[in-house]
Amino acid sequence: MNEQRSSSAAWTVFIVLCVLVLIGLMVPAIVWTVLIVLGSLGLLGWIVFATASFSAATKAHGPLMAFAKFFLLGTLGTIISTVLVKGNWAIAHGVEQSLVWGVFGVWIGASFVYAPAGVNALLAKNWWPSLSWLWSFLGCPNGGARWWMAFSTSAWINVLGGYAYTMMVTHKYTDHLILNHWHGIFGLTDFAGSVDPNVVIAFLWKTIWLFWLWAHAITFRLPEEWRVIFGALLSVALGILLAWMR
Repeated sequence: MNEQRSSSAAWTVFIVLCVLVLIGLMVPAIVWTVLIVLGSLGLLGWIVFATASFSAATKAHGPLMAFAKFFLLGTLGTIISTVLVKGNWAIAHGVEQSLVWGVFGVWIGASFVYAPAGVNALLAKNWWPSLSWLWSFLGCPNGGARWWMAFSTSAWINVLGGYAYTMMVTHKYTDHLILNHWHGIFGLTDFAGSVDPNVVIAFLWKTIWLFWLWAHAITFRLPEEWRVIFGALLSVALGILLAWMR
């Protein structure tokens, strides 16, 4: 019964998103902003007031729920940063940006599954230090090992594996394609000429070292079903922080 309810909830979310997209294609940009804000509030309300249902739906339909979380919250972060930087509540190409955020949510959700499994394999085959002697010496063999596992996973996904940088540059590439109506989708020359090297080479790496490395260490200490939603909320937080810094 619970499994049926979680499936129904997840597919209801999918149907709602499809309806939102259809509506979004026909309404002004400011209306899309309103729909995203309301949808995000609905998602957060689901988390707060029906936690068990949300958790069950996430476990049963991970990719679908990851798409929904970033579709709404990723776009919400874009809206908030646009308001803070430009004072404008309407975002250009809102539906396209939301769909891209949803796809990135699935990508991010998948990485949150394979990365811990990969680090566990490295630890099991002695390709990565466990530092068990250190945690025993400090008197926290279990807690220390769990935090080290979380930090190691974050280090591999953000720094050593190059995932975070690739994801952020790819997101900038999709932003470029959206603004140019998807012209030159198979060529990178125009994109390379349009980006600021200081942003792509220097600034993105700073966000990895100063924010994502530590934020994802906390993420990987959470139960699996809560990692993607926490990652989506982190995206909103980083967008607000960067907008405020500007």
